[in-house]
Amino acid sequence: MRLRRRRPLQATSGTGRVDPQLAEILQRLAHLESELEGLQDALYRESVRQDKQIHTLIESTQPSAVARALSDDARRRGV
Repeated sequence: MRLRRRRPLQATSGTGRVDPQLAEILQRLAHLESELEGLQDALYRESVRQDKQIHTLIESTQPSAVARALSDDARRRGV
């Protein structure tokens, strides 16, 4: 889930002056938002990787795949 602000916050008061504390907070908030997006992206990539790995494991443990692997192994060993 991505959270997007509709319009950027500004560090100005009603008089048009820049509030340094508010500007610092907004800068830190922007940094945290970008870090959170990076974390979300990494989590998504890891989830996709694990899904592929699980799918591969499920396929390789199907009875037909196991029988084929055992047959190939027996053929290689000369049994």
